[in-house]
Amino acid sequence: MLIQAVTLSAMRTGVAVADDLDSGMIDRFRTLPIARSAVLVGRTVSDTLRLALQSFLLMMIALLIGFDFREGVLPAAGVFFVVVSFGVAFTAFAGWVGLRVRDPETAQTALLVPVLPLVFTSSAFSPISRLPGFLHFVAWIIAITVVFTTLGVRRYRRAATGV
Repeated sequence: MLIQAVTLSAMRTGVAVADDLDSGMIDRFRTLPIARSAVLVGRTVSDTLRLALQSFLLMMIALLIGFDFREGVLPAAGVFFVVVSFGVAFTAFAGWVGLRVRDPETAQTALLVPVLPLVFTSSAFSPISRLPGFLHFVAWIIAITVVFTTLGVRRYRRAATGV
């Protein structure tokens, strides 16, 4: 459920980036003496902090209503780290989508396409052990983050030149 919440919240990044492009905000940022990656990285970091707070609050609420981390605090912290890491990866992906489509409504629709399979392959609906072997590696967090952050920054630079 944490991954689902993070995934659906991270979609906001793509919609917000597309909205910034659509409204001309990105054009205003381009006139400032800042790194080309600053806008996308800043958006990703701020949205990641929001996702981390959201995940922390969800975990605390789960504890209050009776959820028990049987393995202790350290594995629970590991769960939190994995959830936030996935949030970073999906936020980078959503930012890239927002830069590609350049329209908030289209960004939201385009982000639902990869989100639905992620939601239904999560362990919330079926134990991971019952999924086909290739689905065990769907969320390769580091690769997703690196690929889509790089693609997003590259797309932002191209948009700056009007390509």
